[in-house]
Amino acid sequence: YGKSADVRRTKKQNKPRSGNRVDHLVASGESFWTISRKYNVGVRELAAWNGVAPRDTLSIGQKLVVWTKQPLPGNAISSTGTTRKLRYTVRNGDSLALIASRFRISVSDLVRWNKINKDKYLQPGQKLTMYVDVTSQSS
Repeated sequence: YGKSADVRRTKKQNKPRSGNRVDHLVASGESFWTISRKYNVGVRELAAWNGVAPRDTLSIGQKLVVWTKQPLPGNAISSTGTTRKLRYTVRNGDSLALIASRFRISVSDLVRWNKINKDKYLQPGQKLTMYVDVTSQSS
């Protein structure tokens, strides 16, 4: 049953809507209220887009989908200032799962950002673009 809840949440998050989709990574001290003010959206809307209740507790690093009509700068993923665009060069032995794990991102995001087929092998020297929350990276 746990998987079905995740599947339902993903379907709800990926449902086409008007405006710009932002994948916001929750930072320390943030709540539905502060995030909704940042993007000028309603708290109930924000919770509904993510399949949770407005009173649910958020976790640091949790990814929330936000739909906003505000223009976003470049390839912005989050306006927290902690998400950075990185270019990664694939090395021998790398896989999507290994790279995603190394940078604490999802394979589906990696596939989406690079418009690649997850069933094809990566080639050494291939360049990948990723958006990484630099606050969640270990030293």
